[in-house]
Amino acid sequence: MTNKKDFPLLTSQEKAWFIETDAYEYEESDFETANLADWPDELAFFELMEREDPDFDEKFAGWFAFVLENELWLLLEQSCDQGQLLSPEMRFSRLTTCPKDMQMSFDNLLRACPGHVLHKVARVFFYVVRIDRVNRGRQPDWRPADGPFEYPEKIDWLIKYQPRRYSN
Repeated sequence: MTNKKDFPLLTSQEKAWFIETDAYEYEESDFETANLADWPDELAFFELMEREDPDFDEKFAGWFAFVLENELWLLLEQSCDQGQLLSPEMRFSRLTTCPKDMQMSFDNLLRACPGHVLHKVARVFFYVVRIDRVNRGRQPDWRPADGPFEYPEKIDWLIKYQPRRYSN
């Protein structure tokens, strides 16, 4: 993640990525709900691979943890349409305003995660992020151009420089 002291130097859409990522608060029940989503017919092959992979649960748990540790949930959600990963060209166009440091871990996920696991992880986070957005009173659809472009007043890590007074 970008050094947070550099936050004021980001473009407004780059700021929106960080703000929307930081706003995300999940609950376990959201994941249970997202797991109920059916595999689209176009992805039936990946569903079959999931069922035939004896180590699927372990792989899924590992990549799921990777997404949480690297805060990739928003990139996954933005890279999907109705829970399906978009083509590389469409993902690229959706993520053009995303800060490059956020994309580095995401690129690792796309390269290293097995396809059937990646599609399941993407589908789950697509729905969970949208559930959270609705729970926060926002529309489920979000694009960086929608903002918000500034953090709320009370944010701990955004420290403003205040000169120290040595005299009274």
